[in-house]
Amino acid sequence: MKKSVCKNSDMVDVLYDMIYTCYNDSKFVIGLSGGSAAKPTCEALKLLHTRKDISNIWYIFCDERYVDRTSSDFTLNYYMINLFNEIKIDKSHIICINPSLEIDQCAKKYNDDLSSLLNGKSIDLLLLGIGDDGHTCSLFPGHVLTKTKSENLVDYLCDSPKPPSKRVTLLPQTVTNAKNRIYIVTGKGKARIIERVFNNQEMPCVNCAPIENTMWLLDNEAAEFLK
Repeated sequence: MKKSVCKNSDMVDVLYDMIYTCYNDSKFVIGLSGGSAAKPTCEALKLLHTRKDISNIWYIFCDERYVDRTSSDFTLNYYMINLFNEIKIDKSHIICINPSLEIDQCAKKYNDDLSSLLNGKSIDLLLLGIGDDGHTCSLFPGHVLTKTKSENLVDYLCDSPKPPSKRVTLLPQTVTNAKNRIYIVTGKGKARIIERVFNNQEMPCVNCAPIENTMWLLDNEAAEFLK
């Protein structure tokens, strides 16, 4: 597996370099994640928008919590405050779920929106986090969605083991088929799961990420148990 280990204070600059390596001037679709990956993601993308005149990036969400749109649990709100309101971006380039719909219709609408955006192509870059159980997006160990075979890009769940229970998420094959993936992992709390990742143990974050074009960005604490 490709990994880059750095001081936490250097993560934004290293992540910027990784993103820029993947970036191209054609229509470019980036998937965003919540959790601890969100802060360095916002800072690195602000650098990208500051240093480059960019109008060709579309942003989607790797997963989203099915909660009221005004809730602090709604991942889009974090990105609005910490990224989108601070850069020049056409708001039509931000594709997210509509939680005012029933969850099955919400997932269908998001799937249709992504299908229209991608037009048969793969997502260019996913910026991903992992949980201490090895989940990524809202793909949890042992959950039926990790084994779903579907032509859809996304699906929903109502039984997430981590609250809130209702979520919409990219499916495993959508993650696998992305052109590039960067996992962003920080802190001592993730050190043991990272040790398992690099021992190739079975878990969603490993199973849906082929070695090719998958990069792991770790701070020193997260990489504590790696040789």
